[in-house]
Parts: sequence; C-alpha cells; structure tokens
Amino acid sequence: MSLAWPRKTPGGLTSASRAPKPLWHPCLPPTVHAHIRRHALVRFKSKDEQPDTLGTSPPNSSSSGKMTKDAEKPDKPAQQQQHKQDKGIQVTPADGPVGGGGDGDDQSVKVQQPKEPVLHDDDPLWAFHEPADHIDPRDKSTPDSWIKRNPHLIRLTGNHPLNANPPAELLAERGFITPVSLHYVRNHGAVPKIEWSKHRVTIDGLVDHPMTLSMNELMNLVEPEAITAYLACTGTRRKELRQVKAVQGSDMGRTTVANSHWTGIPLHKVLEKLQVQAGAHWVWFSGPDGELPGGRAYETCLELERCLNPADDVLLAFKQNDRFLTPDHGFPVRLITPGLAGGRQIKWLTHIHICDKPSTNHYQIHDNRRFPESIDRDMAEKEGYYDLDQPEKAYAFDIMEDCVNSAVLLPNHDEVVLQQQQQQQQEGQEDGQDGGQKVLIQGYAYTGGGREVTHVEISLDEAKSWKLANLTHGAGGHVTEQGKHWCWYLWQVELRYDELSSAPEIRCRACDSASNTQPERPMWNMTGMMNNCQYVVKLHQLSASDDGSDGRSGVRFEHPVTEGVGGHGGWMMTEKEAAGEGGVVESEAEIAEEESAGKEWEKLKEVSLKEVGWWVVCHGVVSHVVGIVPVVKILRRLCHQQYYIRNHVPSHFDYGNCKGDSACLAEFTC
Repeated sequence: MSLAWPRKTPGGLTSASRAPKPLWHPCLPPTVHAHIRRHALVRFKSKDEQPDTLGTSPPNSSSSGKMTKDAEKPDKPAQQQQHKQDKGIQVTPADGPVGGGGDGDDQSVKVQQPKEPVLHDDDPLWAFHEPADHIDPRDKSTPDSWIKRNPHLIRLTGNHPLNANPPAELLAERGFITPVSLHYVRNHGAVPKIEWSKHRVTIDGLVDHPMTLSMNELMNLVEPEAITAYLACTGTRRKELRQVKAVQGSDMGRTTVANSHWTGIPLHKVLEKLQVQAGAHWVWFSGPDGELPGGRAYETCLELERCLNPADDVLLAFKQNDRFLTPDHGFPVRLITPGLAGGRQIKWLTHIHICDKPSTNHYQIHDNRRFPESIDRDMAEKEGYYDLDQPEKAYAFDIMEDCVNSAVLLPNHDEVVLQQQQQQQQEGQEDGQDGGQKVLIQGYAYTGGGREVTHVEISLDEAKSWKLANLTHGAGGHVTEQGKHWCWYLWQVELRYDELSSAPEIRCRACDSASNTQPERPMWNMTGMMNNCQYVVKLHQLSASDDGSDGRSGVRFEHPVTEGVGGHGGWMMTEKEAAGEGGVVESEAEIAEEESAGKEWEKLKEVSLKEVGWWVVCHGVVSHVVGIVPVVKILRRLCHQQYYIRNHVPSHFDYGNCKGDSACLAEFTC
C-alpha cells in the first residue's frame, strides 16, 4: 500500500500538502478508530472566539477575544518613507527600512501589527493548525495561564513549564505536515508575553553596522523565504536510555519530532547587510532575559560559516504553516536551523551576537552535549569538561547536526491485532486482494545536515535479515535547490499476519546518503541525548482464550517504553523491573503519594520570574517554590532514589546554607 503525495506549491501550503485522513487503520481496534474519528471531526470547532494566535495579550484582553472595531479597520496607508541612519548605516527606500529600535509603532514600513483572520474548521489551513480554543485547566495555576493548548499533548514535566509531545496515533494520522497545536513543545521556563510592536532584535558584535530592529523592520529588511523542515528535540527517545542507566532530563519519547512549513528572513542576507568583520567565527543567539529562573536567557551558537551559507537555509522565522508563530513556538520570531538538533532552535529570539568564540551560556556548556558512555557527571566535573578555562574540553562533544533516526509509530503500544475469521479472509481474496490478512506498520525517519534518508528497513528475526519499507512521504519531492533534504520521511510496510504471529519482534533502522545508520543497541550518555538505536517492538502471541482476544488469536505490540512520565509497561521498563533495578516502575503506594503531593504543589502561590523563588525539577516534575521549604519534604515527594539525587546534581547547583530540613535552595535539578 502506498500513497501518492502532491508536491508543495511555491506559494506555501495547500490542503493537498497533507495526507488524506485514514479513517480506518487495520491495526487499530474499533475503540481507537472511534477516538480518532471523534477528535478529528469535532475538536476545536469554536467559531465564536478568535484564537489568540499571536499570544500578545493576557486572557480577557481585546486581542484574545473577538475582534474589536479598531481591529476590523484596514491598516492606514504607510507614511512616506524617510531616510534613516542606524549606527553608521544609511538606509534608502530602495534598500528597505532598517530600524533604530525606538519605542512606538513603526510608521515607515510596509507591514504593521499582524492581523490574521480567524481559522475555522472549513478553512484549508485549519488542518495544519487545529487551533486550541480554550485554556487547559492544568495551566490555570501557572504563569502560562493565558495560552491555549491542545489537550491531547502528553505532558512530560508536570504542569509547568510545558514539555510535551503528541500521542503517536495522532502524529501518524496527521501525516506529512504536523498541525501546530500537535507540534511537540520544549520550554525551559514560563512563555514570555511579547508584543509584536514592542519586540526588538539586536544584532551586534563583530559587524560594521550593528543595529536593533523592530519586527516590522526585520520583516522588510530582505525578502522572506520559506522551507519545509522537521524539528526533533535533542532528547528524543531519552526515556529508553533511562532504562539503561539514570540520565538527566525529562522523559522524552519517540514523538518529540514534527514537520512544518517555516517562513522567515534568511540570516545570511541579514549578515551580508551588516558586513561581518574579519576574525568572526561564531554567531550567538539568545532568547529574552528572564526566560529562565534567576533572570537568565537561553542561548546557543552556530558556526559563522553555516550562518553565511545560503544552502544551509538558516531562517529568522516568523510564520509556521503559513500563519504567525504561536507563543509556545516562539512568537514573534525564532531561529530555524534545519538539519540541526532541536536545542539550537532558539525561540523568542532577542539577541544575535557575532563573536570570535562560541557561547559561554550554561546550556551551551552543561546541555546540548552527547558525552561518551565512559564519561559520567563526576568524571566530567573532575576532568574539566565544564571548565571554560579549558575550551578544548568545555566545548567537546557538543551537538550540532542530527543523527539518523527512525521509529515505529503504529501499531501503538499495547495494541492488539486479531486474526481475521476465515470468512473475512475469503472475502478479501474474492475482492482481488493478495491472499492472507495484512497488517500495516507505519513510522518515520529523519537525518541531519540536509542528507537524504535513502532507505528504511525492518527485521522480524532480531536483525538476522531485513526487508525494505516504502518511503511514502519526504522522498523525491522535497529537495531544495541546493540539494538539501530538510523534511522527515514517513514510511510504511505491509506484513502478512502469519509473519507477525511467528516473529518475536519487529525492529526498524534507517540509512542516509552518507551511509550513516542506526546502532543495534542503545548508546548511553549521561544527558540522555540523541538516542538513535534501532527501534524494537516486541510481539506477544495471544491465544483464543486470552483476555481481550475476543475468542480469536492475536498479536500484541509492546514498545520499549510508554509515553509520558513514569508509567507501567514497555518491554525495557519491564526488563529493568525484573532485574531488580527498580526506580522507574513505581509501586501503587508511591503513585498515590505523588498524586497527593501534586495536589499540594498546585496550592502553591503563583509567581512571576521577577519574584524570588527557585525551581525543583525531579523525574520530570517541575515546581516553582517561593520561600523556605523543607528540602527533605521536597525530596520525599518528588524523588524516591537517593542514589539518583546524589549523583545527578548539576555543577551549577547552589547549596547555600544547606542544613537539612531548613535549607533553601537556589536551584535543584535531578
């Protein structure tokens, strides 16, 4: 079975760019089909309220409800352009407006405050966004209580900050272009409330013409361009590595990957206008101050050569799937660096700094690195891998380009495929179908650096032999003029039921145009980054007498881990529990205790980033605490593994005057 996919038109997305919705999947039980149909047809259909697409106002403001009279009026004609001078650069009307970054609305630019029509479910673009129409109750006691979010997202770090991925069945069902509301979210703190008219992007450092640009000025600086590209979190499939050995970070699964159409300003053209000076080698990118606890900003860097290369398509993006960015995905402007790890894709972009050395930001040194398996945190600290005075070590093992990866999406974890009755098989043969019951296996693949995924293979005999899967989307029709492959690939393969019923497992692996492929076993690293081992689903044969078999034999699919935080099931989690290592699969008493503790955390006072407080992140549960809170109580509530606490406190942890129950911590991450 293969699907023919229309190519993307130069003007952007069309309704033909996404998959026709498969309302029936041969591997899904009727209850799952009903769930998909129901949510595909009725969710987010409110037409009475304008979605807060831009995220520039808190709840109950005019911009988050119906359009006001002023909003309905057409933009006033732009005033006659005047020559501007910004720190030595003369800008003429022919060059386009370049800003001085002053206060107030820009009067000399073509584009004013962005206004978009409300998306209705009969709009061709609706399928690419599926905009949420209400505030999730889980967000109402957090600083993100003004943001509308898709309730189907699986939350990985408690209620705040939001780190979430979509369910596998929805990611697969939506096809080649991922709806914005189902795109995975990776936030390090509260989402900043940013107004389009007030936001500024400063570009400085080793350039002849530093400048500060408003959003309108940035959009008119050079001609925008568009690309279709996937993004994958650097911690994708981290939860599998946690079953091997403890790692830092949240329980990212296999669905922290998405494919979108991005529109933005090509960075290489911006840097050409500013004229980069000799001696520059790196470009730093920062989000807003105060994004993180303690007033810090998230920052990363790229090689200048990459930023100046037109073939690398580095964008200052302001649209996703042909509409302005949403708050969770970086409104009003973000960095898109296709083919690179998700940790390089800065959201809420505020500052671009051209420098002769890489960034010294905490996340550059302590995160976004894939250490060898032989280096744990104690060794890294002892050997100076966080020491900026030893740059050859401080910047070793940093992550730039994505590695090749693939995974099975459907059939999902714990799904059962029942053997058809003999009469059904005979009817299929009479309809001209190939003899025997068929089961459809679906998944995705991607690789970094603009390389091509040449093929995906599956094995049913523990990697002794392999057969090719069909690359249904991404292959052939989505190559840039420079020959880059920025999109993900969707693949599928039809297997006979009797093949599955006699197989112990199904595993997949992808190979790219540089002959990179996936290793057979997990490659553990202490940050849990870039897990790309072959994805293995165990197959369990059910007899007609087993529960859930409906009197027929069947095959149950068991993925390596369950989606979300903790949980039971998943063959890697089961094997770890059987080995007596514990800690991942919790007891009923522990689960009840955590639920009780979670209710207490919800009662804590809501605070902004400007207030004094500290964050606790443990096993994916994140809390923002104000005042002196007994440390031992916190650890009892959030962590049951003392080994995990002792060995995974980051080097930037401030113990202060830590004296047992009365200690107050500046920041604690385990």
